[in-house]
Amino acid sequence: MSDERSDNASQAALWADTTTLWHIVQSVSQAQSAEKQKESSLNPNAHMKTLQHIITSSKKSLLYEIKSEDGKNDIPKYMQSRTHLWGVYKRLRQSHEGAFTDEENQTIKDYQLIAEPDKSKMSTGSLIKEVEGEDQLIKAMMKLVLKMVDEDIGRKHRKSNQEDHDRPIHPLLTLFKLRMYMRIEWKPEFNSDEDVLFSPKNRGPVGETVAHMCVLLWLGKKFDPKWTENNKFLWDDEEDPLPEDDNVIRLMLWMIYEYGQDVINAPFHVGGKPSAYEGETLLHMAVAKKDLDLVKYLVDHGADVRARAWGDFFKNGCYGEFPLSFAVRMNCRPIIDYFLKGTEGDARTVVDPEQAKKLQEEDAEHERKIQEKSKLMA
Repeated sequence: MSDERSDNASQAALWADTTTLWHIVQSVSQAQSAEKQKESSLNPNAHMKTLQHIITSSKKSLLYEIKSEDGKNDIPKYMQSRTHLWGVYKRLRQSHEGAFTDEENQTIKDYQLIAEPDKSKMSTGSLIKEVEGEDQLIKAMMKLVLKMVDEDIGRKHRKSNQEDHDRPIHPLLTLFKLRMYMRIEWKPEFNSDEDVLFSPKNRGPVGETVAHMCVLLWLGKKFDPKWTENNKFLWDDEEDPLPEDDNVIRLMLWMIYEYGQDVINAPFHVGGKPSAYEGETLLHMAVAKKDLDLVKYLVDHGADVRARAWGDFFKNGCYGEFPLSFAVRMNCRPIIDYFLKGTEGDARTVVDPEQAKKLQEEDAEHERKIQEKSKLMA
Protein backbone atom coordinates (compact mmCIF):
# COMPACT_ATOMS: atom_id res chain seq x y z
CA MET A 1 0.00 0.00 0.00
CA SER A 2 1.41 3.40 -0.98
CA ASP A 3 2.00 6.21 1.50
CA GLU A 4 -0.63 8.28 -0.34
CA ARG A 5 -3.24 5.53 0.01
CA SER A 6 -2.33 5.12 3.67
CA ASP A 7 -2.81 8.84 4.29
CA ASN A 8 -6.18 8.73 2.50
CA ALA A 9 -7.27 5.75 4.57
CA SER A 10 -6.32 7.55 7.78
CA GLN A 11 -8.24 10.61 6.67
CA ALA A 12 -11.24 8.48 5.79
CA ALA A 13 -11.18 6.87 9.23
CA LEU A 14 -11.16 10.31 10.84
CA TRP A 15 -14.17 11.53 8.91
CA ALA A 16 -16.05 8.27 9.28
CA ASP A 17 -16.16 8.18 13.07
CA THR A 18 -19.08 9.22 15.24
CA THR A 19 -18.10 12.89 15.43
CA THR A 20 -17.91 13.56 11.70
CA LEU A 21 -20.01 16.73 11.92
CA TRP A 22 -17.74 18.05 14.65
CA HIS A 23 -14.71 17.48 12.44
CA ILE A 24 -16.36 19.46 9.65
CA VAL A 25 -17.04 22.35 12.02
CA GLN A 26 -13.54 22.23 13.43
CA SER A 27 -11.93 22.20 9.99
CA VAL A 28 -14.10 25.02 8.66
CA SER A 29 -13.44 27.15 11.74
CA GLN A 30 -9.75 27.08 10.84
CA ALA A 31 -10.26 28.18 7.24
CA GLN A 32 -8.27 31.23 6.23
CA SER A 33 -8.19 33.34 3.10
CA ALA A 34 -5.25 33.09 0.73
CA GLU A 35 -4.17 36.57 1.84
CA LYS A 36 -4.03 35.56 5.51
CA GLN A 37 -2.15 32.43 4.57
CA LYS A 38 0.52 34.58 2.92
CA GLU A 39 0.78 36.68 6.08
CA SER A 40 1.39 33.51 8.11
CA SER A 41 3.70 31.86 5.58
CA LEU A 42 6.71 32.61 7.76
CA ASN A 43 5.28 30.38 10.49
CA PRO A 44 6.53 26.84 9.80
CA ASN A 45 3.83 25.38 12.07
CA ALA A 46 0.95 27.02 10.24
CA HIS A 47 -1.37 24.56 8.44
CA MET A 48 -4.12 26.92 7.37
CA LYS A 49 -6.31 26.04 4.39
CA THR A 50 -8.93 27.87 2.39
CA LEU A 51 -12.54 26.77 2.69
CA GLN A 52 -12.48 25.40 -0.85
CA HIS A 53 -9.50 23.20 0.00
CA ILE A 54 -11.30 21.92 3.10
CA ILE A 55 -14.46 21.10 1.11
CA THR A 56 -12.45 19.32 -1.59
CA SER A 57 -10.53 17.31 1.02
CA SER A 58 -13.77 16.41 2.79
CA LYS A 59 -15.32 15.07 -0.39
CA LYS A 60 -12.19 13.01 -1.03
CA SER A 61 -12.45 11.64 2.50
CA LEU A 62 -16.03 10.57 1.89
CA LEU A 63 -14.99 9.00 -1.41
CA TYR A 64 -12.23 6.94 0.21
CA GLU A 65 -14.55 6.01 3.05
CA ILE A 66 -16.95 4.50 0.52
CA LYS A 67 -14.14 2.84 -1.44
CA SER A 68 -12.28 1.46 1.60
CA GLU A 69 -12.04 -2.35 1.61
CA ASP A 70 -10.91 -3.11 5.16
CA GLY A 71 -14.12 -4.74 6.34
CA LYS A 72 -14.03 -7.43 9.00
CA ASN A 73 -17.69 -8.42 9.28
CA ASP A 74 -19.82 -10.58 7.01
CA ILE A 75 -20.84 -7.34 5.34
CA PRO A 76 -17.65 -5.29 4.90
CA LYS A 77 -17.36 -1.84 6.43
CA TYR A 78 -17.00 -0.21 3.02
CA MET A 79 -20.22 -1.91 1.95
CA GLN A 80 -21.99 -0.19 4.83
CA SER A 81 -20.91 3.26 3.61
CA ARG A 82 -21.98 2.38 0.08
CA THR A 83 -25.32 1.24 1.40
CA HIS A 84 -25.67 4.45 3.45
CA LEU A 85 -25.13 6.62 0.38
CA TRP A 86 -27.74 4.52 -1.41
CA GLY A 87 -30.08 4.98 1.54
CA VAL A 88 -29.68 8.75 1.32
CA TYR A 89 -30.51 8.61 -2.38
CA LYS A 90 -33.71 6.63 -1.70
CA ARG A 91 -34.67 9.05 1.10
CA LEU A 92 -34.26 12.09 -1.15
CA ARG A 93 -35.87 10.51 -4.18
CA GLN A 94 -39.23 10.61 -2.41
CA SER A 95 -39.25 14.41 -2.68
CA HIS A 96 -37.15 14.79 -5.84
CA GLU A 97 -38.70 17.07 -8.44
CA GLY A 98 -38.26 16.50 -12.14
CA ALA A 99 -36.72 13.65 -14.08
CA PHE A 100 -33.18 12.33 -14.08
CA THR A 101 -31.09 12.45 -17.23
CA ASP A 102 -30.30 9.23 -19.08
CA GLU A 103 -26.75 9.39 -17.71
CA GLU A 104 -28.02 9.83 -14.16
CA ASN A 105 -30.46 6.93 -14.54
CA GLN A 106 -27.60 4.73 -15.70
CA THR A 107 -25.50 5.81 -12.70
CA ILE A 108 -28.36 4.90 -10.37
CA LYS A 109 -28.82 1.52 -12.01
CA ASP A 110 -25.10 0.69 -11.90
CA TYR A 111 -24.60 1.95 -8.34
CA GLN A 112 -27.39 -0.28 -7.08
CA LEU A 113 -25.25 -3.26 -8.10
CA ILE A 114 -22.57 -2.32 -5.56
CA ALA A 115 -24.93 -0.92 -2.92
CA GLU A 116 -27.29 -3.91 -2.89
CA PRO A 117 -25.21 -6.76 -4.36
CA ASP A 118 -26.21 -10.38 -4.65
CA LYS A 119 -24.92 -11.88 -1.39
CA SER A 120 -24.02 -15.08 -3.19
CA LYS A 121 -21.28 -13.09 -4.94
CA MET A 122 -19.87 -11.72 -1.69
CA SER A 123 -17.07 -13.20 0.40
CA THR A 124 -15.93 -12.06 3.84
CA GLY A 125 -14.29 -8.65 3.48
CA SER A 126 -14.63 -8.22 -0.28
CA LEU A 127 -16.72 -8.82 -3.39
CA ILE A 128 -15.65 -11.64 -5.69
CA LYS A 129 -16.27 -9.49 -8.71
CA GLU A 130 -16.07 -5.68 -8.76
CA VAL A 131 -18.23 -3.54 -10.96
CA GLU A 132 -16.20 -2.23 -13.87
CA GLY A 133 -15.25 1.46 -13.49
CA GLU A 134 -16.23 1.43 -9.83
CA ASP A 135 -14.24 4.53 -8.83
CA GLN A 136 -15.89 6.69 -11.44
CA LEU A 137 -19.27 5.23 -10.58
CA ILE A 138 -18.93 6.18 -6.91
CA LYS A 139 -17.88 9.72 -7.88
CA ALA A 140 -20.86 10.00 -10.21
CA MET A 141 -23.26 8.80 -7.51
CA MET A 142 -21.83 11.20 -4.95
CA LYS A 143 -22.25 14.05 -7.43
CA LEU A 144 -25.86 13.03 -8.07
CA VAL A 145 -26.75 12.73 -4.38
CA LEU A 146 -25.10 16.10 -3.61
CA LYS A 147 -27.25 17.60 -6.38
CA MET A 148 -30.33 16.13 -4.69
CA VAL A 149 -29.21 17.53 -1.33
CA ASP A 150 -28.86 20.96 -3.00
CA GLU A 151 -32.47 20.64 -4.13
CA ASP A 152 -33.51 19.51 -0.65
CA ILE A 153 -31.87 22.48 1.11
CA GLY A 154 -33.05 25.09 -1.37
CA ARG A 155 -36.64 23.89 -1.71
CA LYS A 156 -38.09 26.12 1.02
CA HIS A 157 -36.45 29.32 -0.25
CA ARG A 158 -36.99 28.65 -3.95
CA LYS A 159 -40.74 28.11 -3.54
CA SER A 160 -41.17 31.80 -2.66
CA ASN A 161 -38.19 33.12 -4.65
CA GLN A 162 -38.35 31.69 -8.15
CA GLU A 163 -35.52 33.95 -9.33
CA ASP A 164 -33.16 31.82 -7.24
CA HIS A 165 -34.33 28.54 -8.79
CA ASP A 166 -31.03 27.82 -10.53
CA ARG A 167 -28.79 29.43 -7.94
CA PRO A 168 -26.49 26.79 -6.37
CA ILE A 169 -26.48 26.15 -2.63
CA HIS A 170 -23.09 26.64 -0.99
CA PRO A 171 -21.13 23.35 -1.21
CA LEU A 172 -20.30 23.47 2.51
CA LEU A 173 -24.01 23.18 3.31
CA THR A 174 -24.70 20.35 0.86
CA LEU A 175 -21.71 18.40 2.19
CA PHE A 176 -22.81 18.96 5.79
CA LYS A 177 -26.42 17.92 5.09
CA LEU A 178 -25.25 14.82 3.23
CA ARG A 179 -23.19 13.84 6.26
CA MET A 180 -26.25 14.35 8.45
CA TYR A 181 -28.30 12.03 6.27
CA MET A 182 -25.54 9.41 6.25
CA ARG A 183 -25.43 9.63 10.05
CA ILE A 184 -29.13 8.71 10.11
CA GLU A 185 -28.43 5.70 7.89
CA TRP A 186 -25.54 4.69 10.18
CA LYS A 187 -27.50 5.00 13.43
CA PRO A 188 -30.96 3.38 13.28
CA GLU A 189 -31.93 5.06 16.55
CA PHE A 190 -31.88 8.39 14.69
CA ASN A 191 -35.16 8.75 12.83
CA SER A 192 -34.61 12.25 11.47
CA ASP A 193 -32.04 14.95 10.87
CA GLU A 194 -33.36 16.70 13.99
CA ASP A 195 -32.18 13.70 16.01
CA VAL A 196 -28.70 14.18 14.58
CA LEU A 197 -28.64 17.80 15.75
CA PHE A 198 -30.37 17.55 19.12
CA SER A 199 -30.26 14.02 20.48
CA PRO A 200 -28.16 13.63 23.66
CA LYS A 201 -26.68 10.58 21.90
CA ASN A 202 -25.09 12.80 19.26
CA ARG A 203 -23.60 15.59 21.35
CA GLY A 204 -20.16 16.52 22.55
CA PRO A 205 -18.67 15.52 25.93
CA VAL A 206 -20.22 18.46 27.82
CA GLY A 207 -23.57 18.33 26.03
CA GLU A 208 -22.82 20.75 23.21
CA THR A 209 -24.69 20.61 19.92
CA VAL A 210 -23.08 21.22 16.53
CA ALA A 211 -24.47 24.77 16.56
CA HIS A 212 -22.81 25.42 19.92
CA MET A 213 -19.52 24.25 18.42
CA CYS A 214 -19.93 26.70 15.53
CA VAL A 215 -19.98 29.63 17.95
CA LEU A 216 -17.33 28.20 20.26
CA LEU A 217 -14.84 27.77 17.41
CA TRP A 218 -15.73 30.92 15.50
CA LEU A 219 -12.60 33.00 14.98
CA GLY A 220 -14.30 35.88 13.18
CA LYS A 221 -14.55 39.33 14.69
CA LYS A 222 -18.24 40.27 14.66
CA PHE A 223 -21.55 39.05 13.28
CA ASP A 224 -22.69 40.97 10.20
CA PRO A 225 -26.48 41.22 9.69
CA LYS A 226 -25.86 41.52 5.93
CA TRP A 227 -25.02 37.81 5.86
CA THR A 228 -28.70 37.03 6.42
CA GLU A 229 -30.15 39.39 3.78
CA ASN A 230 -32.07 37.30 1.23
CA ASN A 231 -30.61 34.25 3.01
CA LYS A 232 -27.20 35.15 1.62
CA PHE A 233 -25.54 32.42 3.67
CA LEU A 234 -27.31 29.76 1.57
CA TRP A 235 -25.66 30.49 -1.72
CA ASP A 236 -22.42 29.73 -3.45
CA ASP A 237 -22.09 33.41 -4.32
CA GLU A 238 -18.68 34.26 -5.71
CA GLU A 239 -19.37 37.99 -6.06
CA ASP A 240 -19.95 38.73 -2.39
CA PRO A 241 -18.99 35.75 -0.17
CA LEU A 242 -18.85 35.61 3.58
CA PRO A 243 -15.34 36.20 4.91
CA GLU A 244 -13.31 32.99 4.93
CA ASP A 245 -13.02 32.82 8.72
CA ASP A 246 -16.76 33.38 9.19
CA ASN A 247 -17.97 30.35 7.22
CA VAL A 248 -18.48 28.34 10.39
CA ILE A 249 -21.26 30.83 11.20
CA ARG A 250 -22.73 30.05 7.79
CA LEU A 251 -23.41 26.57 9.17
CA MET A 252 -25.11 27.98 12.27
CA LEU A 253 -27.27 30.35 10.21
CA TRP A 254 -28.33 27.51 7.93
CA MET A 255 -29.27 25.31 10.89
CA ILE A 256 -31.43 28.10 12.31
CA TYR A 257 -33.01 28.69 8.89
CA GLU A 258 -33.70 24.98 8.41
CA TYR A 259 -34.73 23.92 11.93
CA GLY A 260 -35.93 27.12 13.56
CA GLN A 261 -35.62 28.32 17.13
CA ASP A 262 -34.98 24.81 18.44
CA VAL A 263 -31.39 25.32 17.28
CA ILE A 264 -31.15 28.61 19.17
CA ASN A 265 -32.75 27.41 22.39
CA ALA A 266 -31.19 23.94 22.57
CA PRO A 267 -29.21 23.97 25.82
CA PHE A 268 -26.01 22.19 26.68
CA HIS A 269 -27.33 18.86 27.93
CA VAL A 270 -25.81 15.41 28.35
CA GLY A 271 -28.59 13.52 30.10
CA GLY A 272 -28.05 11.84 33.45
CA LYS A 273 -25.55 13.81 35.51
CA PRO A 274 -25.66 17.49 34.42
CA SER A 275 -22.60 18.90 32.70
CA ALA A 276 -20.75 21.93 34.05
CA TYR A 277 -22.37 24.01 31.28
CA GLU A 278 -25.89 22.60 31.54
CA GLY A 279 -28.55 24.98 30.21
CA GLU A 280 -26.30 27.31 28.25
CA THR A 281 -27.78 28.37 24.87
CA LEU A 282 -26.55 30.21 21.80
CA LEU A 283 -27.88 33.44 23.29
CA HIS A 284 -25.68 33.07 26.38
CA MET A 285 -22.72 32.45 24.10
CA ALA A 286 -23.46 35.49 21.93
CA VAL A 287 -23.64 37.67 25.06
CA ALA A 288 -20.34 36.23 26.31
CA LYS A 289 -18.79 37.26 22.97
CA LYS A 290 -20.18 40.78 23.48
CA ASP A 291 -21.70 40.63 20.00
CA LEU A 292 -24.83 42.80 20.03
CA ASP A 293 -25.75 42.13 16.40
CA LEU A 294 -25.64 38.37 16.98
CA VAL A 295 -27.72 38.78 20.15
CA LYS A 296 -30.32 40.77 18.20
CA TYR A 297 -30.42 38.18 15.42
CA LEU A 298 -30.96 35.32 17.87
CA VAL A 299 -33.68 37.18 19.79
CA ASP A 300 -35.43 38.17 16.55
CA HIS A 301 -35.49 34.49 15.62
CA GLY A 302 -36.97 33.22 18.85
CA ALA A 303 -34.20 33.07 21.47
CA ASP A 304 -35.50 32.55 24.99
CA VAL A 305 -34.18 35.54 26.95
CA ARG A 306 -35.12 33.77 30.20
CA ALA A 307 -33.09 30.64 29.53
CA ARG A 308 -31.12 29.55 32.61
CA ALA A 309 -27.56 28.30 32.40
CA TRP A 310 -27.52 26.31 35.64
CA GLY A 311 -24.47 24.02 35.41
CA ASP A 312 -21.83 24.13 38.14
CA PHE A 313 -19.67 26.48 36.09
CA PHE A 314 -22.36 29.16 36.31
CA LYS A 315 -23.37 28.45 39.91
CA ASN A 316 -19.86 29.43 40.88
CA GLY A 317 -20.69 32.95 39.79
CA CYS A 318 -18.58 33.00 36.65
CA TYR A 319 -21.25 34.58 34.45
CA GLY A 320 -24.53 34.41 36.33
CA GLU A 321 -27.34 32.31 34.88
CA PHE A 322 -29.55 34.40 32.60
CA PRO A 323 -28.41 36.21 29.42
CA LEU A 324 -28.78 39.55 31.20
CA SER A 325 -26.58 38.26 34.02
CA PHE A 326 -23.97 37.32 31.43
CA ALA A 327 -24.13 40.85 29.99
CA VAL A 328 -23.68 42.40 33.43
CA ARG A 329 -20.75 40.11 34.24
CA MET A 330 -19.16 40.97 30.90
CA ASN A 331 -19.83 44.66 31.55
CA CYS A 332 -21.31 45.02 28.07
CA ARG A 333 -23.49 48.11 28.32
CA PRO A 334 -25.00 47.97 24.79
CA ILE A 335 -26.35 44.45 25.38
CA ILE A 336 -27.55 45.36 28.90
CA ASP A 337 -29.45 48.34 27.47
CA TYR A 338 -30.89 46.14 24.72
CA PHE A 339 -32.26 43.63 27.23
CA LEU A 340 -33.60 46.36 29.51
CA LYS A 341 -35.59 48.15 26.83
CA GLY A 342 -38.46 45.66 27.24
CA THR A 343 -41.83 46.66 28.66
CA GLU A 344 -41.50 48.60 31.90
CA GLY A 345 -37.84 47.68 32.21
CA ASP A 346 -38.55 43.95 32.45
CA ALA A 347 -35.21 42.44 31.37
CA ARG A 348 -36.92 39.26 30.20
CA THR A 349 -39.24 40.83 27.64
CA VAL A 350 -37.07 42.08 24.77
CA VAL A 351 -39.01 43.67 21.87
CA ASP A 352 -42.10 41.43 21.57
CA PRO A 353 -45.21 43.13 23.12
CA GLU A 354 -47.21 39.88 23.11
CA GLN A 355 -44.45 38.10 24.98
CA ALA A 356 -44.29 41.01 27.43
CA LYS A 357 -48.01 40.75 28.14
CA LYS A 358 -47.75 36.99 28.70
CA LEU A 359 -44.83 37.44 31.11
CA GLN A 360 -46.74 40.05 33.11
CA GLU A 361 -49.68 37.64 33.41
CA GLU A 362 -47.32 34.87 34.56
CA ASP A 363 -45.77 37.16 37.17
CA ALA A 364 -49.21 38.21 38.44
CA GLU A 365 -50.30 34.57 38.75
CA HIS A 366 -47.07 33.69 40.55
CA GLU A 367 -47.55 36.55 43.01
CA ARG A 368 -51.17 35.49 43.64
CA LYS A 369 -50.08 31.95 44.52
CA ILE A 370 -47.46 33.25 46.92
CA GLN A 371 -50.03 35.41 48.72
CA GLU A 372 -52.49 32.51 48.98
CA LYS A 373 -49.77 30.29 50.43
CA SER A 374 -48.86 32.99 52.93
CA LYS A 375 -52.49 33.25 54.10
CA LEU A 376 -52.71 29.48 54.65
CA MET A 377 -49.53 29.53 56.73
CA ALA A 378 -50.67 32.50 58.84
